[in-house]
Amino acid sequence: MRLEGKNLLDKRRLENRFIISNFMLGGYQRGRTWGFSVAYQMQ
Repeated sequence: MRLEGKNLLDKRRLENRFIISNFMLGGYQRGRTWGFSVAYQMQ
């Protein structure tokens, strides 16, 4: 079994930013993501 998650509090943080003169471009982190997986292997 596996449970994983990223940015579970769903906070928006500026990840990239480029400043050109008086203009700023940027990108935010992805929103809340989570996952759950189950695997079974017979021998």
